[in-house]
Order: sequence, then C-alpha cells, then structure tokens
Amino acid sequence: MVHDPENPFGEFEDVAKNTEAAKPGSSPGRLPVGAYKGVCTTVDLEGDGVLVDKEIFTTGSGTKAIKIFLEVLEPEKVGDVTVKGEIHEHVFWVTDGMVPYIKRDVPIITGKPWESMAQLAKQKWAGSTVEFGLKDELYMGFMRSKVSYFAPWTPGQEADKSKAAADPKKGTDKSKAGTAAKTEAKTKSAAATGSKGSVDF
Repeated sequence: MVHDPENPFGEFEDVAKNTEAAKPGSSPGRLPVGAYKGVCTTVDLEGDGVLVDKEIFTTGSGTKAIKIFLEVLEPEKVGDVTVKGEIHEHVFWVTDGMVPYIKRDVPIITGKPWESMAQLAKQKWAGSTVEFGLKDELYMGFMRSKVSYFAPWTPGQEADKSKAAADPKKGTDKSKAGTAAKTEAKTKSAAATGSKGSVDF
C-alpha cells in the first residue's frame, strides 16, 4: 500500500467505515462498576460455530486457568450504558493460593457442593445463575472489569421474598376471618337455645 503522509492510517479506513463506535463508557473487557445478576452462557471462541461454556488454558508462564462467561440479565442499564446481554469473562487462576477461593466460589455459582478439582472441567456451567459484583482494575495500562464477589441468585427470588414478606399480613387476615367465623357460630348457637342475642319473630 502506498504511504499517504496526510493519512498514515489509511489502511484502516475500510474497517472504520464498517465498524460501529464503542458504547459510551465502555472499553475492551470493561463494564460499569456495580452489582449484576447473570447466567453462565456459551460463546463461539474459535468462530467455527461451536459453542462452549468454558475455556481451559495454560499461560506462557505455565499457570493453568479456566475461563467462564457471565451474561448480564439484570440490570438493563447502568447510567447511560446498556449492559443487559453483555458478557463478562471471568478467569479462575488455578494456583495453590487461589484454590480456597475456587472452592468457595464454584459452589455458589453452580449451586452444587464442592467435589474435587476435576469438577472445574466436568461441570456444565451454562445455565447457572449468579449475582456478581464488578470493580475496575488497571491492567497493563488498560482499565478492565474484575469480579469482586459472587452471591447465590435465582431468577424470581425477589418476587418470592416479596410474597414471603406479605405472608404475616395474610396470616392476620386469616386470623380475623377465623374470629369472625367463631363469632358467627356462637351467635347461631345462642339463637338456637333462645339465650340473649336471639331474635324473636
């Protein structure tokens, strides 16, 4: 390609013309800081149409790791940034020091008790729902998102909590209904025996 001193980046013009601008407040691997509710999902890692719910790899330095993919279900937006449907990649670095945290977090995400390290590879991650917090982390000059915590979450549990909170009130209503029924029964009994409270026709 002929060098153009007025546009030294001319080779990227076609890409720029056919590429949409990044979403406001976004950067590669980053979502706004906050609490999210999501589901472990699948992605096409190799672009070959094969969907996978995890990636197991080893770094150049020999550190083993497993990556899972968390798709945001809630909230719809954080500020002006639409986050629903975005995918956060979370990596479990498998080292001696990280094993205690892996044993803590994996059961929270999967909803299953810890078994062994083999569980990481055998586990079907897709479909597991979880709440997770994200914070900013500066890595090699770039700001990226990092999970700050995991917490159990099942879709609809907020509605269940609301129903549970309403139960005491329902209990009071039932109690009132029971009292009314007893009063009515006593009135009928009094009328039948001719005692005070009966009505003469």
